[in-house]
Amino acid sequence: EAIKPLKLEVRKWEKEAERLRAILATIDKGLAAPGLYEKDPKTATELQIKRARAEDLIEAAEMNWLDAMERLEAAEAG
Repeated sequence: EAIKPLKLEVRKWEKEAERLRAILATIDKGLAAPGLYEKDPKTATELQIKRARAEDLIEAAEMNWLDAMERLEAAEAG
């Protein structure tokens, strides 16, 4: 009975990390735009800030996933 909520939590954090990685990829595409830094340094700076925030959120989601996995494995082991 205690295992099902843990499995759901593991999946929740997997999905969140995937969602955040997709956002990070979009930000990276924006940062790779030719001439961005010369033509629009303000946007480049904003994207760099958003990228750093996304990386922090990914790290947090991965840590939450790891914690949930450890609890799931412990529950499955009995």
